[in-house]
Amino acid sequence: MRGPIVPYVRDASFPVRTAWYTGPRRLLDYLLMYVQEGEMIARVEGRGYRFRAGDFCLIQPGELHTLEGPANTITPYVHLDVFYNPVRER
Repeated sequence: MRGPIVPYVRDASFPVRTAWYTGPRRLLDYLLMYVQEGEMIARVEGRGYRFRAGDFCLIQPGELHTLEGPANTITPYVHLDVFYNPVRER
């Protein structure tokens, strides 16, 4: 091994939101979300998943997905790669 694995974080935030929806999209990087409060619904490649407080959600690069918080939520998230990949900057 050449050295430690240090994830490359492209974006991170700590959103506190009322009801919200993110339309269909495919990301170039990983999306890791934590449901701190409330509930989140993810639809990934046509399958629905319900996440509650204390759950993590990982969406892999290229997966078609939508995200929804039907009521108030706190959902910290991070967009990352395990290694820096300049192709995913586009």
